[in-house]
Amino acid sequence: MENMENIKNNDNVKKYDIIYSLVVHESPDCVIDLINNIYLCNSSQSVFIVIHCNELMFKSLIPYQNTMKNFILNSNYFNKKLFSKDLTKAHFQNFNFINSSNLIEFKYFCLIASNCLFIKPFKLYDIENNIRPLSNYTQTFSNNLIGWDHHKKTINNINFIKFLKNRNIKLVYNQHEGAIYHKDVFMKIINITKNHKLFKKIKNKIPVEEVLIPILENYVSNGINPRICKVYWERKNYTPNKDDILKNENYMVKRIDRKINDKLRVFIRDKINNELLINN
Repeated sequence: MENMENIKNNDNVKKYDIIYSLVVHESPDCVIDLINNIYLCNSSQSVFIVIHCNELMFKSLIPYQNTMKNFILNSNYFNKKLFSKDLTKAHFQNFNFINSSNLIEFKYFCLIASNCLFIKPFKLYDIENNIRPLSNYTQTFSNNLIGWDHHKKTINNINFIKFLKNRNIKLVYNQHEGAIYHKDVFMKIINITKNHKLFKKIKNKIPVEEVLIPILENYVSNGINPRICKVYWERKNYTPNKDDILKNENYMVKRIDRKINDKLRVFIRDKINNELLINN
């Protein structure tokens, strides 16, 4: 793992196609498994990984810094709660942490959960034309949250809804797992959140990452960006099965148990390794 000091002391600007932003809180061995999975499945593009964690995970992952390349631990770690602003804040901090270095350049920023895994090689050029650039256009406020589990609690954030109505911004929701953004689009999302103090306007316990980020991406880029991860919302524990994996319909899936010897995790790992062996 390269640390930020080493990057700053390097005179050569390092260019990457994608920065993968991970937020993790347990099972260091599965984090390493995910890192290896990302690199194995991203040979068609240059990638760098930035990881946000808690203090315990930070200490657990530090020993890997000398044996693995192109990933960095965000030193601004903190404990996170579900149904809060914490996951969104962590991804924002990851972006700012990487973007603060003038010696790293990148095109795209992709959000990943710690229980995701690629199940086949990902080729950026397959979806690149669908990644939306910044776009100025006029919206009309509308509520497209009906049917979402957290609809009522979101609507009850009066100051947040008032902000959206005053600017004619649509209410939408989407998963954050596998969302991929142009660098300037994600920067715009962060800046709007900061400049208008949107975190303070959201009081109720909701998964902020599933509503704030999609609302703002839809606002600044005139649509929703690709999600390269399939989440099986209709399934028990949102978990795919082996048949889902073998169909190869998706680049990445969630939810994979954070146990290194979990049967599905092992199945995916063996599948990737066997396919790479055949192709090489």
